[in-house]
Amino acid sequence: MDGPLQLAAHGEESAMRYEPTPEQIREACRKIREQWDDREYARRAGLTEQSLHWTPPGPVKVYLADREKSHSGE
Repeated sequence: MDGPLQLAAHGEESAMRYEPTPEQIREACRKIREQWDDREYARRAGLTEQSLHWTPPGPVKVYLADREKSHSGE
């Protein structure tokens, strides 16, 4: 274990617990991500083929003449 050890008391029992520093966590995550290809990185980032090509819908055009027709029953 490379990080600090802290004594954790649990009632009358005690146990040694490994608690990595933020820098150790970042380094471990970096090493894990080095093994990922682009596809795995995108998957873990929540990107899908669909989300890469999605565009928001365009504005809805409402014409007053059409609206009046629908209200008048034509």
